[in-house]
Amino acid sequence: MAYYTRDDIIDTLTKRVDLLGELRAHHQAKSELHRSLTNFRNDVHGTYHGHGGMGNPANHSKLLPVEAAYGAAQEYLDRRIEKLEAMMARADEEHRVACERCKEAVRRGRERGASAADGTTSDECTTDETTQDESTTA
Repeated sequence: MAYYTRDDIIDTLTKRVDLLGELRAHHQAKSELHRSLTNFRNDVHGTYHGHGGMGNPANHSKLLPVEAAYGAAQEYLDRRIEKLEAMMARADEEHRVACERCKEAVRRGRERGASAADGTTSDECTTDETTQDESTTA
C-alpha cells in the first residue's frame, strides 16, 4: 500500500527543481566552454585584437590541443546533459503519478465521507481504501 502526503509531493517537486538547477548549470558550462574556445581561436588567429588576419602562424599549433580538450569536455557535457534530461523525465513522471494518486485518494475519501476520525486528513493521501494508524504515517 503506497501513501502519498503533501511532503511526498513536495519531495518530488524538490527533486525536479534540483535536477533542473543542475541541468541549467551544465548548459551554462557548455555555453561558457564554447565562448572560451571561440575567444581562444580569435586570439590565435589575431582577429580578437582587431588584427583581422591569421595572426602568428606559430600560434596555430596551440589550437589543436585546445580543440581536442574542448571536444572531450563537450562530449562529457553532452553525455551528462542527456543523463540529466532522462533523470528529469523520470522525476516528472514520478511527480505526476504521486499527484494523480493523491487526487484520486482525496476524491475517494470525499465520496465515502472520510474525516479525521477515520484516519484520513487533508494532509494525507492513500492509494487504497484502507486507513492507516498514526504511527505508520510519520
